[in-house]
Amino acid sequence: LLERKDIDAVVIATPDHWHAIPVVAAARAKKDIYCEKPMSLTIREARIMADTVKKEGVVFQTGSQQRSECGGRFHRACELVRNGRIGEVKTVHVGVGGPSKDCDLPEQDAPKDADWNTWLGPAPLRGYHEALCPKGVHGHYPAWRNYKPYSGGGMTDWGAHHFDIAQWGLGMDESGPVEVHAPNGKEFKTLTYRYANGVVMYHGGANGVLFTGTKGKIEVNRGHLRSDPGDILKEKIGDD
Repeated sequence: LLERKDIDAVVIATPDHWHAIPVVAAARAKKDIYCEKPMSLTIREARIMADTVKKEGVVFQTGSQQRSECGGRFHRACELVRNGRIGEVKTVHVGVGGPSKDCDLPEQDAPKDADWNTWLGPAPLRGYHEALCPKGVHGHYPAWRNYKPYSGGGMTDWGAHHFDIAQWGLGMDESGPVEVHAPNGKEFKTLTYRYANGVVMYHGGANGVLFTGTKGKIEVNRGHLRSDPGDILKEKIGDD
């Protein structure tokens, strides 16, 4: 498929553990790439993917559609934050759910039409279970997202969206935190990021992103956009 000259670009919409290999292969074949989020299963994979894309000079985009979808509410929230409408940002709370867990599902007989070994690909060898490789693509939750060999759970599934919005609102597309602290039950109750400008980001709370500044708050998710005080949302920024 990648050898075909009439194909200019590819879409990678496989489970997370199957992102790196096809992305690298497509880049080496000089195909532009749209890859579903999260970009990869591990940081090492992501580094290899990024280096290969740069070396081969192809276009790569990962799925961060919240920036343009959902009625523009995420765009509006970040626009207000970045233009000082809540004052100086002090904290950000990002709710995305927990990490993935060990896969202890019992082994089942694989359907005759399931190429189970190919589905596993680079993941550790284990027996088939229908929750990992269900039939069809609609009307169910892809439960492989809950297990470590295949995904990072809510932290990467929703995190690829909401942490992206938090970064966007902080104007940190080209940078990131200078400190990352895992929860230890003592000083750090939850995953905590510290930025050079003093902003602290916490993982936890309701699904979505909550920006808190010296003059107010803005909370956004796919269902709503709210502010405190409420009139912040009415403020105009720039010309129409």
